[in-house]
Amino acid sequence: MIIIIKHRVLFNVCYSTFVVRYFIELQNVFLGYVYGFIAVLIVSALSLVGLLTLPILYKVSFEYVLNLFTAIAIGTLFGDAMFHLIPSVCL
Repeated sequence: MIIIIKHRVLFNVCYSTFVVRYFIELQNVFLGYVYGFIAVLIVSALSLVGLLTLPILYKVSFEYVLNLFTAIAIGTLFGDAMFHLIPSVCL
């Protein structure tokens, strides 16, 4: 049905193009929500994979991985603070 509506808009067959354009924009909004949901699902699945691999790393090199994650967290927080303070300094 969407293909027929797009065809009517492109070839100016339909008289009420406002309604047709509304349905096309509604479809684009729906696709945005679908793609967003898929992206969140993928990121959540990857975090669960990391959570499941931590017990394996605990036996081998948990201390090194913990130091790495701590360093990444500190660097991220420091970088975020600097990016928030730069506009205040430039004024």
